Amino acid sequence: MRAELLETIDDAKTVVTIDFAGVQSASYSFLDEFVGKLAGSMAPNAPKLINVPPMIARTIESSLRRRGLDAERILAASLEVV
Repeated sequence: MRAELLETIDDAKTVVTIDFAGVQSASYSFLDEFVGKLAGSMAPNAPKLINVPPMIARTIESSLRRRGLDAERILAASLEVV
């Protein structure tokens, strides 16, 4: 999924929004491989994460910090509800 998404991004100005509405659970390995690697490969830009349940946000935060990424900036919109 990550590779397919990256292929659709044609420039550094593209904003990627990942909506977690309806997601009840996700494993650390999935979130690390999808969100963590995606955020790392898009640096200094990062995907915008919205509607992230608190438990999933904590897991994403752990992944981002482990990768040395600015978790606070990336998760800034994570509780946004659209």
